[in-house]
Amino acid sequence: MCPPEIPWIVVALVALCFPFLTNLLDAVGGSFSMLFSEARRRELVCRINFKQSVDVTYIFALLAYTLLLVVSGASHHGTWYTLGVLAGWAILREVILFVVKKRSVNPTVAADTGRFFRSIFILCTLLSGPVAVLPFAAPGTVPVVTTAILGGFAGIALLTYLIKSYKVFLTPKFSHISSLLYLCGLDLLPIAGAVYLLV
Repeated sequence: MCPPEIPWIVVALVALCFPFLTNLLDAVGGSFSMLFSEARRRELVCRINFKQSVDVTYIFALLAYTLLLVVSGASHHGTWYTLGVLAGWAILREVILFVVKKRSVNPTVAADTGRFFRSIFILCTLLSGPVAVLPFAAPGTVPVVTTAILGGFAGIALLTYLIKSYKVFLTPKFSHISSLLYLCGLDLLPIAGAVYLLV
């Protein structure tokens, strides 16, 4: 059974998607193409409407991933606690990113890296979506299985983001040590904290 607060959140999420459907489709399509085409990535990061689409879709992805974690049993906490942790994690990333942009000699690189992370998170949420059906399609599925699947998707997404960010955004502009410290401070530490609070 779903927790009692889930159905109306799902309805609200679906209802909110319709006014932003163009933004959602633009963000998802652009995020996929960025993974496979460097020229397409350079084009998209300069487009204002794509940046806005990614920002809007990122908020929907946070809500959807919250429901995904709760419904699949990967998070042993309630919907609101899980949403609070993910929202806190997202806000912490934005604060760190803001500080980095202010102190960076090249704030555009920091901004592009942050937006690329949002694109990867959107894709991770989209590809992980079918996992939410497992507990209903196969009632005998234990939470360990869904947690392992979600962890695998998240690990692949994070690795893809780290490799491409390191190669495309950071190393040409920063030293190797600065790039590693940047990625650890912006992503690895906040993610580790969020995982600790959720598991």
